[in-house]
Amino acid sequence: MDQNLRGVIPAVVTPLKADNSIDETGLKRHIVHIMQSGMKTLFMLGYAGEVFSFDRTQRQQIVSAARTTVGKEASIIAGIMDNSVEHILEHARDAKACGADYVLCTPTNFLPLSENEQEQLFIDIADSSPLPLIIYNCPENMHTLTPALLGRLCCHENIVGLKQTSDIIAIERMMQAVQNAPNFTLLSGDEFVFLGSLAVGVESFIMGGPGNLFPKTCLRIYNNFCNGKIQEARKEFLKMIFFLFDLYSLPILDLGGVKSVLELSGICERWMKRPTASADNQVLQSVKELMEQHQIQLD
Repeated sequence: MDQNLRGVIPAVVTPLKADNSIDETGLKRHIVHIMQSGMKTLFMLGYAGEVFSFDRTQRQQIVSAARTTVGKEASIIAGIMDNSVEHILEHARDAKACGADYVLCTPTNFLPLSENEQEQLFIDIADSSPLPLIIYNCPENMHTLTPALLGRLCCHENIVGLKQTSDIIAIERMMQAVQNAPNFTLLSGDEFVFLGSLAVGVESFIMGGPGNLFPKTCLRIYNNFCNGKIQEARKEFLKMIFFLFDLYSLPILDLGGVKSVLELSGICERWMKRPTASADNQVLQSVKELMEQHQIQLD
């Protein structure tokens, strides 16, 4: 396992201004907040980072800002999702030029792909990418890699991991598929199965909401569990996850709720890339009340 991929990795949100331009100052402030928790790897331009909302130049700006902020203190994973091999590889080359260490990609999502087409897609990307590739089995994508397909792809020397956002059963099946690839890393991506994933032996996590809001808490849960302090890990996990469940139940996209907490905590503003709705003042008030009810402060 690549030690840079072990532990908890935040899927960093992309702060925006009210006019929908990138808030680079807010982004750098947010990254500093995350890095103060002790994180050693960041994931930029995932779904939490609204990757498909940004053009090539804006993606370069986001990755470059992250590298400038962390210097040599952290590794960076850059999302390179797009709908053709040509454009995906453009993003991969840009990511390397801007200082990323790894790239992450879902299957294309505009036209249906057969399993053979999915396999060739990732072989083509891995063969030409200047950076190691992590595949993403994403619930928002129409395609899902099967364990059999992953078992073949994990043998490629430039495919180093899979982010699997799913239930425990699917995670366990994927773990079995890569059991003969000791250098391959399986990363869980669903905060609601964080504790359960630890219990079945997952050692790597990419976290959206929790990674942005509670990076220190995530690391304490991880470390307590790994050190046998199961009840301490469970207590903190439940406090965090009960808040997130209520936050995600508000009439706003989950990410909009996360950005609202960040605004109320003075990190960055709540704006989503249009046409996705941002939290209005009524929703923002509901978020504030939830934070008070659950006694939530960012760590």
